[in-house]
Amino acid sequence: MLARPICLLAQACTRSNPRSSTHFDPTSLCSTTQSRSTRDSPLIAPSLRLLPLLKAKVQNLSVDDYRTPVLQSIKEWIQVACWLEDAALFSAIDHVINTFSWDEWPDPLKNRHLGALEDVQQSNKEFIYIFIAQQFLFQKQWKKIRSHAHELGITIIGDMPIYVGHHSADNREGFPILVSGVPPDAFSETGQLWGSSAIDSPLYDWRSMEDSGYTWWIQRIKRALDLYDEFRIDHFRGLAGFWAVPSEAKVAMFGRWKAGPGKAFFDAIFGAVGKINVIAEDLGVITEDVIQLRKSIGAPGMAVLQFAFGGGTDNPHLPHNHELDQVVYTGTHDNDTALGWWEGLKEEEKYHVHKYLQMSGDAKISWVLIHAAVSSVARTAIMPMQDILGLGSSARMNTPATQELGVRVWSWRTQELWVFCWDASCDPERRGVGELWSSDSREALTLAFGNWNWRIPSGLSFDKLEPEAHRIRDLLSLYNRL
Repeated sequence: MLARPICLLAQACTRSNPRSSTHFDPTSLCSTTQSRSTRDSPLIAPSLRLLPLLKAKVQNLSVDDYRTPVLQSIKEWIQVACWLEDAALFSAIDHVINTFSWDEWPDPLKNRHLGALEDVQQSNKEFIYIFIAQQFLFQKQWKKIRSHAHELGITIIGDMPIYVGHHSADNREGFPILVSGVPPDAFSETGQLWGSSAIDSPLYDWRSMEDSGYTWWIQRIKRALDLYDEFRIDHFRGLAGFWAVPSEAKVAMFGRWKAGPGKAFFDAIFGAVGKINVIAEDLGVITEDVIQLRKSIGAPGMAVLQFAFGGGTDNPHLPHNHELDQVVYTGTHDNDTALGWWEGLKEEEKYHVHKYLQMSGDAKISWVLIHAAVSSVARTAIMPMQDILGLGSSARMNTPATQELGVRVWSWRTQELWVFCWDASCDPERRGVGELWSSDSREALTLAFGNWNWRIPSGLSFDKLEPEAHRIRDLLSLYNRL
């Protein structure tokens, strides 16, 4: 196993490479037929034997209470196993070395010397086994959640960032020359460099990907389909044309446009996995080639109501300009909450909102936007939970174009005890310390862990959302969305 390279994408960069390129050159480790039995893997087999112990611990049971023969479920494991060994080893090295990026690792590990990798594997067996076992346990639990959702008539929409991070098992070949981002836009006057550092989101070598038949992407799409019923491709326009920024640049405005793979990319994907349900994130600088690519694959685009009230009557986000083949949002994860947006809006735009949406004086802006989204002709309406709860800026999910070194993102979760007791009537000792909910202010308290930190407050039970649920159901019924 260790004789194989760790990387799934061999990036052609400043080190020696057969191609003088500036982006990714993919080499997929996931093949449709595996060269050996998954259960015979030197890492996976012992990891699976840990599952009874791990599940018993998670569910607070004794091992005797859990007798499911895990190895009989191995077919479910195949979709994960082809990439997981390498991800586990990468995580073990990262755990031991603890640097900002893998290119700061010692040379033997950075260059994937076999002896150095074997030493890490041997000295971190328990970490690796637990990592793999946890992933398999997650896979089994997620399958149950998704199956239950389907029984209730609920489908799950996922989200797929177009690029992968530099510090990842997918990308282990040298230093990027060009990185991803977008030119100046509504979020930043100097554009956006994506990731926590300037090199954190390298670009792909689309020519090499085409030569390989887009193998890595096909495996990525298959994995997404294993998790979701449909998914949004973030920065869809990068498949038609993308903004390339020199890695040494401090701001994204110094980039230039380059051509993406276009229709050939989706022809390869559809040929391998069949027709898939994709939502195209088509916000920002959208040119005719992006529109034509989206329409050619039958993917709906996006409309965001928070973007609707700046500009004239031809603003595509205004409800009267919506199309059936769209998904309308009150706001996305990159926007402020509806209330936070409203409180920061200029008076001139507030006047337009009042006039266009015919707001009464005591109307709550969150529900005004929810009503506008549900009444749109767009095929799907999405409203964040923060807007349903009427929360302000403290519950904002993400602020684009922020790059503060040392700030951990995607990091905060509810404390372990809170998972089992969200109702305020529970024993206080089980609720944990520090409520995130104030019934007086109906505001989530801010936690200083960077972006992507908001979660449903621990003191709020879904059972207490019955009024909001009835209100949404009435709107859905009124506009024939049930």
